[in-house]
Amino acid sequence: MKTIDIICCYSKTIDKTPMLSRSEEQTLFTERDTRPDAREKLILANLRLVISIANKYAYTGTPLPDLIQAGNIGLLQAVDKFDVTRGLRFSTYATFWIKSAIWKQIGWEASFIHMPTAIFLDMRKYQQNQSKEAHLPKEPLRYSETNVTCAVNTSVLPLETTVLDTRSGKEQVIPLHEKLPSRMHTIEETEQAIFLNEARAIASQIFFYFHAKDAKRLKWRFGFNGSQREASTDKGRRHDEKILKEIRTLIALGKVSCVKPPL
Repeated sequence: MKTIDIICCYSKTIDKTPMLSRSEEQTLFTERDTRPDAREKLILANLRLVISIANKYAYTGTPLPDLIQAGNIGLLQAVDKFDVTRGLRFSTYATFWIKSAIWKQIGWEASFIHMPTAIFLDMRKYQQNQSKEAHLPKEPLRYSETNVTCAVNTSVLPLETTVLDTRSGKEQVIPLHEKLPSRMHTIEETEQAIFLNEARAIASQIFFYFHAKDAKRLKWRFGFNGSQREASTDKGRRHDEKILKEIRTLIALGKVSCVKPPL
């Protein structure tokens, strides 16, 4: 049986369990420690909440059954820890524990190199969007319009646009292409500027994976953020080589991008 069929059968089974009213829920929590079936009823009545939350993380690549199983563990913890005397809705309280358990499962499957789960989720969303763009009928540009605009640092106008000629002292309307400055950004300059922008962005990604002390050392060692590049002692160079080896590992695993300078 396919995974999707198993999940459908599981969902249909859960739907047969009636939802609890607020008063019924409070009564069951009050009798949770005295009635053997109270805890079971609370769990069964809230399993559909687990599926609803797990479906929101299907894009991460973690199999949905694994997400549901992790969410169910979070639900069990919520049922055992919930204090009915605080006046909170159980669904709100349980959502926190279910999400925490799911995030832990996703983070465990993320990689053997530690990566914050929030960053991993953002990367998965980015990869999902990239996959959608790959199926577009037109070929995507190498650089985004925003990157090009920032690199050129000027607005784009059609050559047919007319402007006023103020040099002659007369309000004469002339074509824009006749008023362009003599020195323009060359293609090489534009690509170089875009490359530097991308390199800075990738450097920021790399710094995230290191402790503040190592990140600061990288910035000083290689002259990031306008700081002057510093010489290093033999001991410092060995430490730098260790950091660079970790960076190469991150690149090889696809954790950070790698851009090539323009030719």
